[in-house]
Amino acid sequence: MEMLKIPSLCQQYIKLISNLIEFFPDKLIGIPPGLFGNLMASLEYGMGHDITDVNILSFQAIAPLALWAYTQELQQGKFWDHVATMCIRMDFGQKSDEFSALSPIPAPIDFLKPSLEKFLHLNLELLLFKDFDPRLLDAASASLFPLIYCCRSSYLTAVNQIIQQQPVDIQDRLISAFRNLDTVTPSHLSEPSIVRHSQVFSEALLGLLREVRGVIRVK
Repeated sequence: MEMLKIPSLCQQYIKLISNLIEFFPDKLIGIPPGLFGNLMASLEYGMGHDITDVNILSFQAIAPLALWAYTQELQQGKFWDHVATMCIRMDFGQKSDEFSALSPIPAPIDFLKPSLEKFLHLNLELLLFKDFDPRLLDAASASLFPLIYCCRSSYLTAVNQIIQQQPVDIQDRLISAFRNLDTVTPSHLSEPSIVRHSQVFSEALLGLLREVRGVIRVK
């Protein structure tokens, strides 16, 4: 972590992590826990760095990581639905050769959840409560969108906590603002719809920030 204190080395290292995640996300599964922890800690460090370019690189690495995790969850659902359907057919005496044609079981992503949830909370904290360079908004939005889908329960809990921490007289305003954001983050999103919804989400998030950043505060 010491080398991350040197701006030029920090940017190069975060960029290397970003490329690894973007092009070889499945390789994360085989990385030793200690090294994996260092990679995630580096991204967390980059999110809070005082150089905007490092912030952007970190968010740009987190976005494909969260998106890959979400698509793996979707594929796991499809895989086991397919298995269940074939088992039902076999129970009714229907022979099936479909087991041999099954795609490989999608990668488990439980090992990623703690890091993704941490990134989600840091992202929300930055966007809602901290001063940041406007150039960071696009990258932060692009990462928050898939993080919400990967960590839906944690996201809803975090939003409820944020609302409850604010004065009663502005809570309805916050509830309304987050509900508007919810309309562009349906509970289930198919893979082909992700890119299209990401742009819509970015616009809705900007509207939410304009509505609430000036009135909320940390307690």
